[in-house]
Amino acid sequence: MGQFAIKSCLSGHDNIADKTAVWQTGRMRTTVPSDFSLSFTGAEGPYTVRFQPIDEWDGIINVAIGGFEMRWSVDHADREEGGGIILGGMTSGSETLWNDQFWFELRLDDTPPVIRYWGDKVVWREDLAI
Repeated sequence: MGQFAIKSCLSGHDNIADKTAVWQTGRMRTTVPSDFSLSFTGAEGPYTVRFQPIDEWDGIINVAIGGFEMRWSVDHADREEGGGIILGGMTSGSETLWNDQFWFELRLDDTPPVIRYWGDKVVWREDLAI
């Protein structure tokens, strides 16, 4: 996991931090890859994610886990310093299956590729490609 940095922009009038931004260091936004399919295994058994780009920056993942079909928007594509691509977004439709939505990171260049599901600032689970 990357380190986080806090950036404050001081107001020129009163030297009080009036804007704060948090970003993850070691990553840069990049364009999404072409369409692909990858199979993973999790608590519900094996499943396949099918990615399709919408444009050069965003895409859609269609997935069925435990018999529930979902369509997740890919809102972020990042390239790590080492060159690895990470696609991220929300698990829209997962409330029926998991009683919640999660932020996901599809880490394409990990060996094997992994989907990391985030709850409130913690990793809820990781599913490995098979």
